[in-house]
Amino acid sequence: MAIVATVTLAAAVAAYALQAQRGGSSAESPATPATSTLRIALSAEERRYLEGLGPLTVAPDPDWLPFEYFDEHGNFSGITADLLDLIAARLDIRFSYVVPRDWEEALAMSRAGEVLILPFLNQTPEREQWLVFTDALLIEPNVFITREEHPYITAAAQLSERSIVLPTGTSMEERVRRDFPNLRVLTVPTENEVFHAVSRREADMTLRSLTVAAYTIRKEGLFTLKIAGQAPADYTNHLRMGVLHGEPMLRDILDKAIASISAREREEIINRHVNIRIVQPVDYGPLLRIAGVLLLLTALSYYWSYRLRRINTVLSESQSRLQAEIAERTRLAHDLELTSERLLQALQEEKKANVAQHQFLRMIGHEFRTPLSVVQSTMDLLELAGKLDGEDGQRIRERHQEAVGRIAGLIDNALRLDRFEGAKWRANAEPLDIAALLEKVADYARRTDTRGHHIEVWAEPAVVHGDRELLDICVHNLVDNALKYSPPGSPITLHAERSAAGNVAVRVCDRGPGIPAADRPWIFSKYYRREGQEVAGYGLGLYLVDHIVRLHGGTVDVAERADGGCCFTVSLPPAR
Repeated sequence: MAIVATVTLAAAVAAYALQAQRGGSSAESPATPATSTLRIALSAEERRYLEGLGPLTVAPDPDWLPFEYFDEHGNFSGITADLLDLIAARLDIRFSYVVPRDWEEALAMSRAGEVLILPFLNQTPEREQWLVFTDALLIEPNVFITREEHPYITAAAQLSERSIVLPTGTSMEERVRRDFPNLRVLTVPTENEVFHAVSRREADMTLRSLTVAAYTIRKEGLFTLKIAGQAPADYTNHLRMGVLHGEPMLRDILDKAIASISAREREEIINRHVNIRIVQPVDYGPLLRIAGVLLLLTALSYYWSYRLRRINTVLSESQSRLQAEIAERTRLAHDLELTSERLLQALQEEKKANVAQHQFLRMIGHEFRTPLSVVQSTMDLLELAGKLDGEDGQRIRERHQEAVGRIAGLIDNALRLDRFEGAKWRANAEPLDIAALLEKVADYARRTDTRGHHIEVWAEPAVVHGDRELLDICVHNLVDNALKYSPPGSPITLHAERSAAGNVAVRVCDRGPGIPAADRPWIFSKYYRREGQEVAGYGLGLYLVDHIVRLHGGTVDVAERADGGCCFTVSLPPAR
C-alpha cells in the first residue's frame, strides 16, 4: 500500500501570475481573441438559432479567484474568462456578462431565468432541476486543508468532533452534508473567509479545489496551512457550463467548442494565472525494496571483508585487488563528475524549463546519483571478488540490475526532454528507413521481453527525414507500453505503410485492457497517470512520444481495437 506524505502548502505551491489587464470598460468578451484562430463550423439552422436567442447572458461567481472574478475595471477575468474567450472566438459569438453580488445571487438569477448560462460549476441533482450541463471544461482534484499541526486525513468519514468550513451555496456543501454527517459544517460568504477561518482556528479544516487553495494561500500569505489529504476520487471537480433547461441546442453548440480545446491549451491558460507543483502521494514500496538490497549488500561486504582479513595467505592478492578497485572507483567518480558538468551545462541552456522538471532533475542530481554509485561500486567489488558465483549470487545481481535500471530509466526519460527545445534535433536529421527502424526496435523487444509476447513486424518500404535517436525513442516507448499492458503470450504488431495523403503511418497494436475514453484527452500530458493504475511508470513515455512526433511535423493518436486492446498511430511526412 502507498504511504502518502503530508505536504506543507508553502512547499507545494509554485509562483502565480495575474492575468494581463483587459482594455476597455465593456463586460462582453472580445469577438476575436488572440488565443486561437480555429473556427467551429455550424449549420445554418444553428446560426439562425443563435441569432434568435439574442444576448448570451452569463452570470459568473464574482469572488472565485483565480477561476473567475471582475477586475477593478469591471472586466470579467480569470481561468474561466480565458476558456470562454476561446469558446466565443471559435463559435464566432459574444457572451454578455452580468455582475451578481455573490454566487448566491448568480444561482438565484439562473433559477429565475434571468441569465442563460452559469459558466463554471459542478453538476448536481439539485442543479439538474433547471439546468442542462455541457462536457467538462476543466477537471481537477479537491484537497483537505488544515493547520500545520493537524494529522494527515486518511478517512474523513472516521473523524469525530471536527468542523469543516465551506462557502455558502456550493455543490461541495451539498455533498459534504450528505456524505460526512460526522463533520460539523460551517459556512461563510467567500473563499477568502474559508481559509482565514481555518487559519484562525474557527474550523478544523476545509475541502477546496487545489487551484483555489494554491492561489488563495499564496496570495494571503497563510503558510501555516497545509495539504492534509486528497478527497475521494468521486469528489474530483468536473467543472462545466450550466445552460437553462429549455435550451439544449445551445448546450450542444457549446460542447462542440469545448471538445476542440486541447489539454495543452488548458494547461497554458491555468499557468497564466497560477503555477502549481503538486506533490503526489509517495509509494515507498520500491524504495524499501532498494533499501533491503542495500542492507543485504552491506552485510555481505562486511562479512567478506572480515573473512579476507583472517586469511593471511591471500593478503597480497587482496591488496592488489583493492588497489584495482580503488582505481576503478576513481575512474567512475571522474566520469560522474564529467556527467554532472554536462548536465549542469544543459540545464543552464534551457529557456523554458518548468518548475516540475527543475525539481525532478535536482532530485536526481542530489538524491539518487550517490546511492546508485555506492550500490554499483559495491556490486562491482563483490563480482570482482568472485562472491556472486552460483544461483544465489546471480539472483542478487539480477535484483540489483532491475532496481538500478528502473531508476536509470527514470533519469534517461527526464534528460531526453532537454532535446526538444529549439531546433537542436534538426542538426541530426537524416533519411531513415522506417522498416529497418521497426525491425531494430522489435529485435530489442524480443531479446528483453520476459513474458512470451509474439512481436510481429510488417512494413512497406518507406523513408522519412528525421532524428534517428528521437524516432527510435518514440517507437520504443510505444512498444514498451504494449509489453507492459498486454497479457503474457499475446501478440504485439508493428505496421508501417503509406497513407492516401502520402504520409508514412506507423502503428503499434496490442491486446491490453485499452484506454477509457475519459482518459484519452489526457494521456499525452506530462506526468499523467490514470487513477488506480497498477503498472509501474512515471507518466513521461507518451508525453515524449507526442513531443517527438510534433517536432517532426507529424501527429499521434490512439484508437480501440474491435477485438480488444488499442492501436497507437504515428503519422510522419515522407522524406523529400
